[in-house]
Amino acid sequence: MRKVMFFFSLIVLLLVASRDTGSEDQFPGAVSSGRMVAGIPMVESLPGQEYLIDINDGQRLLSDDPAEIMRRIEQLNESDGFNIVFLGDSIVYGDGTRDEGKTIPALLKKKLARTGLGQVVNVFNFTLPSAGPADVYLITRELANAKVDLLIYDFNVGWLERETTLEHPVLLNLSRNKDLNPEDFHVYNMDQVVVNNYNIYEEDENLTDLATPWTEKDWNGVFNPAEYGKFGKLHPEWSEQWKYVGSMISLLWENNINSLFFTNPRNFELLEKYDDIDFEAYFSSMQDILSYIEGSGITILNLDYVVPSEQFADVVHLLPGGEEIVSDNLYDFIIQFLTV
Repeated sequence: MRKVMFFFSLIVLLLVASRDTGSEDQFPGAVSSGRMVAGIPMVESLPGQEYLIDINDGQRLLSDDPAEIMRRIEQLNESDGFNIVFLGDSIVYGDGTRDEGKTIPALLKKKLARTGLGQVVNVFNFTLPSAGPADVYLITRELANAKVDLLIYDFNVGWLERETTLEHPVLLNLSRNKDLNPEDFHVYNMDQVVVNNYNIYEEDENLTDLATPWTEKDWNGVFNPAEYGKFGKLHPEWSEQWKYVGSMISLLWENNINSLFFTNPRNFELLEKYDDIDFEAYFSSMQDILSYIEGSGITILNLDYVVPSEQFADVVHLLPGGEEIVSDNLYDFIIQFLTV
């Protein structure tokens, strides 16, 4: 078993909530790509300056193209040092910033690089906007035999309400997924499936919105608890996405991959303002879900409440200050593992 399977079975519960309200789909990732220098995107962080970030420093995927993912896995396997791999959705992808250096994976890499651990630590970013558990499971299948020392996944319970199985059906074209039946994922026209590209380097209407604090937006009419009911009671047993959470956990165990799940921070002030959350029901549901994950041997860090409401663009997407707080919490945990 690499080091200790799933660290010391620690679960940090700052118990409170996590609801997505489908916001990944309400605020999808952007489109297109930016300039490249020797295969490395050039990103403007300040006027007149350019910021270079490499693959092993947390660079974002430019698309969900299986060819791009496979190239990155090849680089992962060829790398020296301790390899941290991120999986997840737009919250970790960092939809609200053009600066690659301000995403959670990139911030974590910089913090770890400053510690003088005496070993090289690489951070590889395999997150995708709107990637729910089924999408993440398909990428995990490809990573299962890769050179992964620690896998980090932002477990967003909001995806348990998702009706569509896959946002990224093109992931079925990854080599280890070609033996799967697309119809099991409700994909009946694989020949028409196209690659999604993301404009993470040029501002567009979506990015401007995600880069704006929620307090500067009009939320009237967005929440309708009278029609849809308040969020709170989660029903994993009713969710097809939950099945893929279990499949992912099984895959990690079978392949002896050290893993850390964390719940993404949530803007409870916004939910409370529009009376759209039942906390009592939520606490009960989350206790069951987190206990199941912990009982499966996965270390899970509950970060629901670590980010103050002013650091949100909406219910779940973070402003740069929020990304910094999450990366600090991950760093504090991971540094214990690396120094054992």
